[in-house]
Amino acid sequence: MKYFLRLAMIMETIHAWDQSLLRLINSRWSTSFFDWLMPRISHFWGVNIPLTIAGILLIVFGRFRERLLVVMALLLLLVGDVGIMQGIKNTALRQRPWHALEDIRHVGVDGVEMSQPQPDERAGSMPSAHTGNSTALAWLIQSLYWPWGSLMWVWVVLVSYSRVYTGNHYPSDVLAGFLVATIYTKILMRLSERVWAVAGPRWFARLYEAHPVLFPASASRKKRSEDATARPPPC
Repeated sequence: MKYFLRLAMIMETIHAWDQSLLRLINSRWSTSFFDWLMPRISHFWGVNIPLTIAGILLIVFGRFRERLLVVMALLLLLVGDVGIMQGIKNTALRQRPWHALEDIRHVGVDGVEMSQPQPDERAGSMPSAHTGNSTALAWLIQSLYWPWGSLMWVWVVLVSYSRVYTGNHYPSDVLAGFLVATIYTKILMRLSERVWAVAGPRWFARLYEAHPVLFPASASRKKRSEDATARPPPC
């Protein structure tokens, strides 16, 4: 019984911190410039047509690495966003802050309005799919285009912050989106490497000869880490 009481107290404390940080970002740190900028960053993933055109151009005119980027991005989107993220949302059924709390600024492209707490059947707050999609893409691009690909993490930070700033997510939703996306992205990338190691030599011999490793940057960093671990300590 004491264990459950302590757990309940811990959860209440975390929830209080969650709301405090939300209100700090959403209200106290608000500026007119951020009211204009953050919803546009937040709605970037809704710009489907330009993203689709960019993907088609990479497939048609890109090389192996660019085509791999598009294929893996689609795989991550289907498995991660449509499958895993949506499944967690449907299980958690957590209302968005501007649906659940009072005095939350709902910042959109058309302006700012104050929250009006009301039941929301969609209740898609936990986890943040925007953060998850950005995180998955950042891991992928970093692995394909190291070191410049690591600049994608700046975009992840901006998207994550914008989702809290606009009142669409709690900070814990953003953290959950990052962690979940990191897990399924790493798993899918490793599975893809194993499938390529088996299927590549059989069905795409020439292509496999030129690209025996799908994600060379990740493999290179892993090898350096293993070499450093195996290296004997200095006398």
